[in-house]
Amino acid sequence: MRAFLVRRVAFALLLVACASSAAFLLTRAAPGDVPTQLGPFAKAEELAATRARFGLDRPIPEQWLLWAGRALRFDFGDSFLYNRPVARVLAPAALNTAILAAVALPWLRRVDSRSAW
Repeated sequence: MRAFLVRRVAFALLLVACASSAAFLLTRAAPGDVPTQLGPFAKAEELAATRARFGLDRPIPEQWLLWAGRALRFDFGDSFLYNRPVARVLAPAALNTAILAAVALPWLRRVDSRSAW
């Protein structure tokens, strides 16, 4: 039983690592980057400063290592859109999601126990 649980946890961690790495790489493969959203009249210095601020001027493997290290510490950096830490942007939504899950999960267990499956 213990070996089974270890295998399941290891597979789950591998799956999370692969899915999150794929998401990271797909965002880097998309055309353009955040500094190009500053508009056609942005100066080259502004573009370079924005790329440096978000680490987009570094090689992709280095970006991934920095991103993965911060993600392991739940430090998701600053939001491009809101210009503040992502944790502060997500906190209200995470709280609402936790409340919804706390209410829904016991109800789902009760409904599932009554099913004919």
